[in-house]
Amino acid sequence: MISALRRSLPVGAVALAAVLISRTSDSLGDYPTDAAPAIDAFAAGQIGDGLAAQPLMGLFSILVRAPFAALAGGSELDAYLWGAVPCIFAAGLLGLYLATLARRRGAGLPVQALIVALAMFNPLTFEALALGHPEEILTGALAVGAVAVASQGRLVPAALLLGLALATKQWAVIAILPVLMAAPTHRVRRAAGAAAVAVALTLPSILAAPGGFVEVQS
Repeated sequence: MISALRRSLPVGAVALAAVLISRTSDSLGDYPTDAAPAIDAFAAGQIGDGLAAQPLMGLFSILVRAPFAALAGGSELDAYLWGAVPCIFAAGLLGLYLATLARRRGAGLPVQALIVALAMFNPLTFEALALGHPEEILTGALAVGAVAVASQGRLVPAALLLGLALATKQWAVIAILPVLMAAPTHRVRRAAGAAAVAVALTLPSILAAPGGFVEVQS
């Protein structure tokens, strides 16, 4: 019991930090005209409208943020900031994983704590929040996580994380080569798995509004 509680404390601390970081922003950026229509639609259970909204990002970010935005209630800023929490939390989880790898290589607790802190408290995090694009934080965490787990020989999680990154933001394509280089074996199979995940999360938006999808991507 005590051991399980001790293991859960870092995750709880990261979750709390994610909430606190989200509250540092008082700017919506271009959230009202970009992600908000899709997130609001999914939060209200209007799946078709959410898929047809076609924001400048992949569907995965919308699906992750919508439940938190729905629970927020209140103003649009509250919905935006609560929706940002899981994106920041993902960066914290990445930090915890990297800290675990560092511990295995002999790093002490201060170094491990620093790794987690840098993963969450950095200029890119706060800039993304101010601009209205916390999905950038999520994409970065997924992409770096894919490379990290691939380097440890965990090829199925690597393919999944890479696929989710691709389904979150288009620029995640830059992570494909590093992930494949980090994977010791079955590189083609990993690439195919990542592509399958990305396609599965992208196809619904294409089918819902093909013209809008092409316009946004062009």
